[in-house]
Amino acid sequence: MIDFIKNHKKISTAVAIASSAVLMGLCVMFTQLALLQWIAVVPAAVCLLRLADKGVKFGKAYLYGLAFFWTYYVVVFHWFAYMHPLDFLEMGHAESLAVVCLAWFGLSFLQAVFSALAVPLFIVTVKGVKEKYRCLLPLVAAAFWVIIEYSLTLTWAGVPWSRLALGQIDVPFAVQSVSLFGSYFITFLIVWINFLVAYTLVYKRKAALSVGACVLALNFLVGALMLATYTEGEKITVAAAQGNVSSAEKWDKHSRQKTLETYEKFVYEASALGAKIVLTPESVLPYKLSKTGFISAELSENADAADVYLLIGAFSTDDNYNLYNSIFAFEPDGNINETIYSKRRLVPFGEFLPFEPIVKVLLAPLAEVNAVASNFTPGRGSNIIATDYAKLGCLICFDSIYETLTLESVRDGAEIIMISTNDSWFSDSAALSMHNNQARLRAIENCRSVVRSANTGISSIITPTGEIVKSIGALKKGVAVAEVEIRNNKTLYTCIGNLFVFICYAFVLGVKIVPKIKIAFNRKCGREP
Repeated sequence: MIDFIKNHKKISTAVAIASSAVLMGLCVMFTQLALLQWIAVVPAAVCLLRLADKGVKFGKAYLYGLAFFWTYYVVVFHWFAYMHPLDFLEMGHAESLAVVCLAWFGLSFLQAVFSALAVPLFIVTVKGVKEKYRCLLPLVAAAFWVIIEYSLTLTWAGVPWSRLALGQIDVPFAVQSVSLFGSYFITFLIVWINFLVAYTLVYKRKAALSVGACVLALNFLVGALMLATYTEGEKITVAAAQGNVSSAEKWDKHSRQKTLETYEKFVYEASALGAKIVLTPESVLPYKLSKTGFISAELSENADAADVYLLIGAFSTDDNYNLYNSIFAFEPDGNINETIYSKRRLVPFGEFLPFEPIVKVLLAPLAEVNAVASNFTPGRGSNIIATDYAKLGCLICFDSIYETLTLESVRDGAEIIMISTNDSWFSDSAALSMHNNQARLRAIENCRSVVRSANTGISSIITPTGEIVKSIGALKKGVAVAEVEIRNNKTLYTCIGNLFVFICYAFVLGVKIVPKIKIAFNRKCGREP
């Protein structure tokens, strides 16, 4: 009977952890579930609070954390499945399936291995917390999740695709506070509310729900006031072109002229609608573009004839023959702007091979996924492109999911953010909207208009408050034209950056260290601990 009860509890814990991970993953993927996100991890939170009371061993707590986060990341990175088959890399069916599964489950596991540390560290941190301070537990849990999200931006292995704030992006008044404290603040609120509900269930403290409701209402009220008092700035008409060229076609040298003709048509169409700046997707011309070649001459003629600034995604090299994934700006007079932006955050196994000698021996199929034969070199600096209308801060593809790159561009003077991306890897999966929603967060954080051109979708034009005013959906061809604001103001977040994250670090350390300091001080003074 005792064994049955123990096994039943283990199964219940496993079900609670798995269901919470799946629910939260779905909430991040599908913004229609925004309301559910505020209670999605309550089952797992209840289990974690109970484990904290028991003082479970570090290793067991880590395994619980690994189970939760691996499941969570597997759901969030579901889009790897849409990459199969990898025909454009000339892989067979079996080899393609192996590579996709390895990337999907491997990346999920790699991120989970680190993220899972949050569970035992949470238990260690709150161990010995007195009952009167137990109300701090939900705050500690929220702080740890913030630390996890931020840490995923720090190394090549970290891909911050799973930001909790993405789930709230279609609730405008819920996310405006990211312009104050960044997207990590929304993450903090979501986890805190979930754990407050769990805290109420475990410790029967109904006051916790009242506190959570008040904080949530305050965040919504502040967001609503920010939207109501927002004033628009000077505007300019821009365009985002989407050629819907598949990966197989894109790398086919015989389709080069067809691609050029497609985008030439879009340039003139955009110009006729009043566009002054036209953006094309990432590496729309997937080869090295020189300033003196015949293709550059043709693009210069297009920009001159259409009287637009034409931003073209292509490859560039420097004097040391380093290869870059770049954006060139062709000016209305036909000249090429001296400033070339190069992608700062490269995709591992897509644009460079980490641990190349080892990967080529042990994981040879992954080495074949690289876009080109040699590794790309990451760009240095924001390289703001100055035009007669506005200063343009450029980002390429995964650049846009690392908030500090947009922050750097805005601090360096960017008045409009231009994002070139491919996204054909994602087919028509939810990953398209997830990636586009990252751009919406970047817009709100720094109060900047965002123009986003994707190869196969979603291309969009986004206001500084995160609203999509014009877009082209998945696997469609066309050009999105709309007015955008030219802004040079700075939000609080632009000024303080990720200060909120470091406050979370300090809070977690304080919860662990301050009681020990207090005990040591009391002993020194001859008082009872």
